[in-house]
Amino acid sequence: MRADVILTTGGLSYGGGDTLKEVLSPLGSMRFDAVAMNPGRHVGVGTIGGDGANLALMFCLPGNPVAALVCFEVFVRPSLRKMAGYKHVTPRSIRARAARGLLSRPGVQDYVRVQVYGDPRAGYEFDPVGDVELLSLANFAKSNGLAVVPADQESVGIGDELECMILNG
Repeated sequence: MRADVILTTGGLSYGGGDTLKEVLSPLGSMRFDAVAMNPGRHVGVGTIGGDGANLALMFCLPGNPVAALVCFEVFVRPSLRKMAGYKHVTPRSIRARAARGLLSRPGVQDYVRVQVYGDPRAGYEFDPVGDVELLSLANFAKSNGLAVVPADQESVGIGDELECMILNG
């Protein structure tokens, strides 16, 4: 059996039961890193398999479902689109104004689950869905976008404009 892409979730932290790094590293060329993003601090990427004909691209995503979904949208979906021959591989995004303020962690790029609304003439706004600190799968399901808060920005005020990745659902 052959696979072009393999996705895993979990097993990336530094706990005793998280052995994915040890298991996969000898099987190919894997890299595991802490990424300055929230949610989704730990990811792995590389190739596993024998010769070039049996090589599979591998993505190792965090175990938390919301973190895994955010990492999928940021890293995996663009890669799959490129592999499929799409011309535009990055997610569609729009600039939108914050309907309410929120705090962000300094030094980490935050991906906030939001509801984006509006139109091209009047402009777009976004409203965070639920408590932005909680990684709630139910709140992710209610979101249609991810507001990207840059790592150097510690707060977002009402009316501040951010790039919002639109989720295709």
